[in-house]
Amino acid sequence: MIMLPAPPSAGPGAELRLHIRARDVSIATGKADGLSIRNRLPVVISGVHPHTGTPWCDLELDLDGQCLRARITRAAADTLTLETGQGVLALVKSASLDLRSS
Repeated sequence: MIMLPAPPSAGPGAELRLHIRARDVSIATGKADGLSIRNRLPVVISGVHPHTGTPWCDLELDLDGQCLRARITRAAADTLTLETGQGVLALVKSASLDLRSS
């Protein structure tokens, strides 16, 4: 479940599209206690894609059949020893979520 403030223009039953930027997704390999981030989504890493010549690494994450992406540093990916098939938590701040009408 995603927690976010309801947009004033959306009434009950409104269809909205949630856009989550890869740069706004952090990764935790264990229980994430003591954080203000409320959106802690259990996901499975379905792909690890380091960007050659840059400090970035993109992760493809499986969220119950939906694809979520995270962009983290290659150093973080290496330190966390992230690999395909691994279960992790995707952390998303409510303030970074972008709701759009469908």
